[in-house]
Amino acid sequence: MFMNIKQRKNGKTTVYIYTGYASDTVLSDILSQSRNAGVSIRPLRSGKIAIDIRNTPEGIRLVTELLRKYGDYEEAVYTAYEAEDQQRRDLYVVSS
Repeated sequence: MFMNIKQRKNGKTTVYIYTGYASDTVLSDILSQSRNAGVSIRPLRSGKIAIDIRNTPEGIRLVTELLRKYGDYEEAVYTAYEAEDQQRRDLYVVSS
């Protein structure tokens, strides 16, 4: 799993994204839809990105959209892993 969503007590939702294949797509989706969602982004030492979203109607719509798109994000990650795996296999092919 590359994305976790947690409800916090302070009236915010935090989305944790592991940097990698789909993080750019998730960030671009969030930034393009977050004009009124009260979003703040902070990098963590662990290599994850934390995105805090206020629990406003706009923020709730943003989190709902992220959850709806999660399957698409997973598919993008799977496709990228498969392409990288294929590329690595091609590098190790030895002909005699």
